[in-house]
Amino acid sequence: MELDNFFLAEYDFQNVDHRTVALEIENADKEHYLGDLEYHIARINQRREDNRCNHAYIAYYNDYPVGFISIFTEADSYQISYGIRPEKRGEYLGALLLQEFSEKMFEVYPEIDKLTLIINDLNTPSKKTADLAGYTQENSVRHTQRRM
Repeated sequence: MELDNFFLAEYDFQNVDHRTVALEIENADKEHYLGDLEYHIARINQRREDNRCNHAYIAYYNDYPVGFISIFTEADSYQISYGIRPEKRGEYLGALLLQEFSEKMFEVYPEIDKLTLIINDLNTPSKKTADLAGYTQENSVRHTQRRM
């Protein structure tokens, strides 16, 4: 999938680059939020059978895999999860990726009126990223963006 600044490749468990990105993000963020990314991706693939709006991607920026982003349905909401490789953090790639991905999801899926992020209250960098990408904080963990 093409975005303005990124290319998204559907996550492939057999692709070593994809698994490396997922493991780097997972290992860097164990105490905060993402947890076991391969389990998360496997659940997204299972959910795809019930709803077409369940996907996990590796994000490429200038042909380099910089992160992970997914959309999945959870309790009648559309949630996004994302992570950037540790060595690429601080370059605002997370905010740019989240903003472009959100715009694309509203474009591709007309049934989506609202996108949701669940962010650990202690994860200040992700809360800042959500704000930069146009999300509004609804409570201590839920951030949303509505279709314009």
